[in-house]
Amino acid sequence: MQPTMTDLGFGAGAARPSPWRETAARTARKDSYPPGLAPIGVPGAFRKNPGRPPVHPARGLVSDEPRPSAARSAPEPDHSNPSRPMKKALVLAYGVASYGLFFVSFLYLVGFLANAFVPVSIDTGGESSSSAMALIVNLGLVTLFGIQHSVMARPGFKRAWTKIIPQPIERSTYVLASTIVLIAMMAFWQPMPTTLWDLSGTAFEPVAWGAFAFGWAFLLFSTFVINHFDLFGLRQVFLFFRGRQPGALKFTTRIVYRFVRHPLYLGWMIAMWATPTMTVGHLVFALGFTLYLFVAVPLEERDLIEEHGERYREYRRSVPAVIPRLVPAPASPAEGASA
Repeated sequence: MQPTMTDLGFGAGAARPSPWRETAARTARKDSYPPGLAPIGVPGAFRKNPGRPPVHPARGLVSDEPRPSAARSAPEPDHSNPSRPMKKALVLAYGVASYGLFFVSFLYLVGFLANAFVPVSIDTGGESSSSAMALIVNLGLVTLFGIQHSVMARPGFKRAWTKIIPQPIERSTYVLASTIVLIAMMAFWQPMPTTLWDLSGTAFEPVAWGAFAFGWAFLLFSTFVINHFDLFGLRQVFLFFRGRQPGALKFTTRIVYRFVRHPLYLGWMIAMWATPTMTVGHLVFALGFTLYLFVAVPLEERDLIEEHGERYREYRRSVPAVIPRLVPAPASPAEGASA
């Protein structure tokens, strides 16, 4: 006799299993597996052993923790936002413009002190006077430059300042502010042309001009011994444009830094004092900046000691500040930054 569809359980009159009986059967199948070996898909398998991840016979350990999304852990950069590349371009342009203005002003300063190639110099172009008012104005200009130059270079000021401006343009802003003060000093300088010495036409005149040129060249060369582009902010803005963070520079005692701790200041002093013709106004300029340097050096070295500790103390013991030693000091393996 052939079985009917009803006998096979497919007919309309077939008996349907009770849901209570089906649940009991599933529970019996689940309990028949050893602890932790319940196959995936068996209800209650993950609740059987809460302290142990379930084990699939073919796939091994199976965690019930959701797998982290790759997109969630490493989001793709949003290239659809045009403000990001625009910000990078503006930061780079700002740094380059600040450096360009500084370099033009630096070249003008050379002519300003040489009384050559520029319309307004230290002894010409303004109302000539040897009065007390001219002395007060000129000393005030030197003091203004010193205050700006030293205050903005302090770490505490930098920390507060970078809460207002972006970190990548901090150095470029310092360079820009120094340049503006330098331009103001040259623009408002009061000539005091009374001559104190004049070597014109003597054998010492070319010696004085040679020393003047050497001072500027020595100063500029010293900036490249450390890092010229970091000193004037170009390295910071360029790395920001490339999407990279500038790392700390290594402490260097090579070349000129093995003879003198502050070769930039040494070159600056030579350029100020080496002149064939010394006037009262030029003397005020040279004396004012010389006094400022002796105030600036302790402030700068206090920050360097705080940053580098015994490394810089040892360097300071072996190398003089401004007057160079005759033989080079041993090179130091210390790392950091020196100015």
